[in-house]
Amino acid sequence: MESGLVPFDGITFDFGACAIYDGKKTNCGTTSGFVIPTRLVWLIHQGNDLSQAGKLAGITNNPKIV
Repeated sequence: MESGLVPFDGITFDFGACAIYDGKKTNCGTTSGFVIPTRLVWLIHQGNDLSQAGKLAGITNNPKIV
């Protein structure tokens, strides 16, 4: 499983993808992408992960969001 930020046409999305191999066949899947607010993108580019950025931006202070 990999996830990351994907810029597209001036908007940044969080997107995940995975590949599962059972020894014979590979299956791939993706998550739906969701828009990351610009202020969070800036905080992420400063070295924070998405949950840290959300807390620093004041979007959440929920300790269960990691």
